[in-house]
Order: sequence, then structure tokens, then C-alpha cells
Amino acid sequence: MKQFSASIVATTSSTALFLLLCVLSPAVLAQTFGPAIGYSAAISSGPRGLAVGDVNGDGRPDIVMGNSGFPDVRVWLGQGGGTFGAVSAYPTNIISACLAVVDFNGDGRADVVTAGHNYSNNTNTVSILRGQAGTAGLMAAVPITIGASYPQGIAVADVDQDGDLDIVTANYNNVNSTNDVILILAHQGSLYPGSPIVTGRNSFEVGVAVGDVSGDGRADILVTNSGARNVAMLQAQGGGSFAAPQLYVPGGTPYDVAVGDVNGDGRNDLVACLSNAVGVMLGAPGGGLQAAVTYAAGGGPTSVALGDVNGDGRKDIVTGNESAGSVGVLLALAGGGFAPVATYSAGGTPYKMVLADVNADGRPDAITANFGSAAVLLNRSPALAAAVGTPTDGVVCYPNPAHGAFTVLLPANAGPARAELLNTLGQVVRRQEGPLTAGSFRVETDGLPAGIYTLRLQPLGVARRLVLE
Repeated sequence: MKQFSASIVATTSSTALFLLLCVLSPAVLAQTFGPAIGYSAAISSGPRGLAVGDVNGDGRPDIVMGNSGFPDVRVWLGQGGGTFGAVSAYPTNIISACLAVVDFNGDGRADVVTAGHNYSNNTNTVSILRGQAGTAGLMAAVPITIGASYPQGIAVADVDQDGDLDIVTANYNNVNSTNDVILILAHQGSLYPGSPIVTGRNSFEVGVAVGDVSGDGRADILVTNSGARNVAMLQAQGGGSFAAPQLYVPGGTPYDVAVGDVNGDGRNDLVACLSNAVGVMLGAPGGGLQAAVTYAAGGGPTSVALGDVNGDGRKDIVTGNESAGSVGVLLALAGGGFAPVATYSAGGTPYKMVLADVNADGRPDAITANFGSAAVLLNRSPALAAAVGTPTDGVVCYPNPAHGAFTVLLPANAGPARAELLNTLGQVVRRQEGPLTAGSFRVETDGLPAGIYTLRLQPLGVARRLVLE
């Protein structure tokens, strides 16, 4: 193993947004999130996994949470406007240490992929719960046994570039005190678990992210080794194979990790949450990562996400601060680096935090998994509100920001329409053939670069700002 030392839119509205961002003071821009709104999980248990997605296909995002004391996942169905209904429980037969919500089978509804330990038969398992239409919620869990290592982190991505989503689990094996990664490759509807790939020893907590940090166009795997105080990169070799781990030092003890371009140079960077800070490792020109720069992030961050929370086109860092009971926001600066952290009460102890636009206003909100509850902090950024606005015509894009695809909801009174997606130069990059009528339709965005786009619906005269990440 190697050891590396590391400690727009061209429209009038976007021009107005740029000018607004220039004149607003940092104090105003820092006011990102509103007060936490709590939703009971109907249990007294600490959560272990959290994700947001539309599991019942109604076009509204739902909250899904795993927990440390019960073999199930808890689901709050979205009610619109960023509100959620009563919690429901779905058995998994495992203590869900981590989970992801993604449309795994391409039916337009998000599925739940969760991993953990089955104490009844002492096995480690990945379970897939398919989404169902309406209030039926999730189908029964389908288990996949993965071996002796206890899953701690999970990611779902097409790591072998065959067009099917694969599952990556980051695990801890307490028998031989090693961290490892297990790949479950998907191909034509079947799943194929692989052998463990050791990423570290005596490492305990494990976070995982997938993204191209080597600059070769393939998805690499990044895993935190908290006991060893490093991050392991498994560079993709193609076909679902990976090179031996390369180790990077993020400037402290890493827990969770996220990958994204935080300085706008076209290269993916890595952000790890540390004991009381975040470590930022920028992508190096020749591939790999540069030395870490650390930024104070509040008390005890254990989860991290990247997203443009203030509408200036740059990715900001948002953390869930477990020991401080807060959400921390580090706004990206125009000249590089990040502003001092601003913190917001999470209404409890945020074991996990994610970003998602839960009220369809184009602004990423913060959702936290607290002890016995979930909490929603709606984004109140005034700059982004001026750019996006709240739809008054009933046309909604979800999710926004989007990854790979998004859904457009048309109201019942909408006439026939045609949809075009435009880039920052005003060029049509996707066209949805019509006529489209009331209901929903899906727009694929695979292959488009991240950035700000405009969805134009004609002849309705409706335009929606959309962010691709």
C-alpha cells in the first residue's frame, strides 16, 4: 500500500441571482436553515442509517431511517410542502447499520437497500426492500448474506459501468480486526456478492463514498478507517475490479466521507468529517488527492454531505454534529476555501444527516436522524429563494438537486406540454417528446455535467431551475 502525507444560467434570473449574491452580506447568506421540525420514530433507539427518496411513487420525497435496537426500517411518507406523515415500520430481520434509498430496479419508485447484522442467526446481511405504489409502502425484505464482516457504511453506484446499479458495503470484522469492502455487482437482474477487499486494520468506524477521484472516468471507492486515522482509496480498474488501497491522511480521525467538486476545477475532491472539524483534500491535477486542509465544523461531526445550500453555484459542506446536537454549514468561498461554520440546532442528537429537497422549492434541506426521531430543517437561504421561488402553478421537479434523472409533476389542470432541458448557454440538452399531460414524467440526465439547468415547458410558459450534482 502507498501512504500519502495529507494532513450561470445565461438568463435574466441568473444575472439577478449573481448580483444579489454580490450585495448580500455574509451574515445574511449564513442564515441557511430554519428551526428543526421533529417526527417521532415511535421507538427509543439510536438511528444507524438515514436516506431520503420517493418509495411510494407519488412524487414526494419520503424519509427512511434504520436504528440500532430494532430489526426494521422506519419510514415517514412525504405529505407535500416538506411535511411528513406518521411513521411506519418495515421488518428487515437485521439491525440496520446503514442504508441507501435509490431506484434499484428502474420502475420509477425508490427502493431501500440496507445492511447490518442478523442477531438471530449471527449473519451479516444486505436487504433490499422494493418500493410500492401508493400507501402500500415497501415490499418484504430480500436478504443477501455477505460474510463475516459487520457492515458499517453503504453506497449504491454503477461501479463496473455496465448500466446496472451495484452495492458497496464498508465493513468491520471484529474477528481479525480488519476493515474491508464487499462489492455486490448487479447484472441483468441478478446480484453477485464478491470477496472482501481489505482496506485497513484496527479501524472500527467505517464510512464509504463512490466517485472518480483518480480522474480516469471510472468510479473509485473511498473508505474511512477511523482507528487508523486514514482514508483508503480503491481505484477502479474496470469491470468491477479495483487496485490495492492507497491511503490518505485527512488531518484527524475520519468518520464519514463525501466526494464532490468543491472548488469548481472539474476534479472531484474528498471531504471527511473529523472529531471537531472537516478535512478537505482537493483533487490533484494528475489524479488522486492533495494534502488535507482542515476547517472547524462544530462539536463531534459524524456525517457530512455536499450541496449548494445558498445558490451561488458552489458546493458547500454540511455536517451532522452528534455531540453538539447541531447541523454545521461551511459555505464555499469564491476564491477557494470555506467560511467559518454556522450551526443550527438539530432538535436532538444527529447521529446521521443528509441533504435533500423535501419541499420541492429547489433548495437542499437538512434531514437528521436523532435519538427516537427524525428532524427536518428547511432551507431558508434568501439568495436561493430569490432565484428559485416557490411554484405557484403546481409544476414541481423532484428531486432537485438531481442525480441521473428527475421527475416532473404536472397539475391536473395542465394542458398538453412539451419539455426541454437547457444548459447555461441556452442549448437544449434533453427533449421530452409529447404531448405530456397531467401526472408525472421522468427526464434522464445521465451523461450531463453537474451544474445549473432550466426545464422549459411549452406552451405552458413554465420554467424551472434545476441543479444537477
